[in-house]
Amino acid sequence: MRVSRLCSFGLMKKTILLIDDEPRFCRSLSLLLEAEGFCVNAVHSGRKGESALRETDYHGVILDMGLPDMSGTVLARHIVERYPETAVIILTGENDAEKGLAAFRLGVFDYLIKPCDPEHLIRILHRALQQKHSERNLRDAYDIINLSPAIAFLWRKEDGWPVEF
Repeated sequence: MRVSRLCSFGLMKKTILLIDDEPRFCRSLSLLLEAEGFCVNAVHSGRKGESALRETDYHGVILDMGLPDMSGTVLARHIVERYPETAVIILTGENDAEKGLAAFRLGVFDYLIKPCDPEHLIRILHRALQQKHSERNLRDAYDIINLSPAIAFLWRKEDGWPVEF
């Protein structure tokens, strides 16, 4: 995993990429998230979002589906596939059940409709980040277990492999 950038006085904070084509909405949401202790980068197009993801590690992405230059679904798929440790939340004005189901199938954490209660969004964001953290810890634990000679012995014995030490 790449290391997240440092922001605000050199302290490590959770970094969030906000991708939405409405500058005023981005400013408002950025202020809210920063007040909650997040480091926020807001961009107004899918291409700028892709560029930002290449330059910096983000813990989470809040993505609008109605971007002017690309489909939010295409961008969500790109993020989920290329940045699996980044939580993705869709926050959109499009109240479309089919798009919502498609987003969940892609692996986004949640699909929220604007206007959204700010406290609800913060709770969802915290849950999404916690889930990604738990998944990372589980993968790390699994990797450690796989390195254990005792586990290797059991697997070899069960599979009929010759047991060697």
